[in-house]
Amino acid sequence: MSDVRTKQDIVLVRNLAQNTRRRFDQVSQRCTERTRQLDVGFREAKSFDDARNRLVMWIDDAATSLAETEQASITVEPEKIRSQISAHKDFQRSLGSKQSG
Repeated sequence: MSDVRTKQDIVLVRNLAQNTRRRFDQVSQRCTERTRQLDVGFREAKSFDDARNRLVMWIDDAATSLAETEQASITVEPEKIRSQISAHKDFQRSLGSKQSG
């Protein structure tokens, strides 16, 4: 009788161990997938933050440049006018590249 009971216990323990292993594998698989999703999300967030930082730096530089341009007096000297037009065209090109990029 105890021999039959021992065999039943062995079968029961073996089934419980298999179920536990299957559940562990499922949890492990979900953890791996979620880790992958978190890595993708982190890379996207990092890329966004880097782009935002570059944009903020560009805006600060552009604001400084525009402030300097505002401080420059209006002149009738052709060379200064050419210089100001050139600086304005450079700013427009830079702005255009930010709008399309």
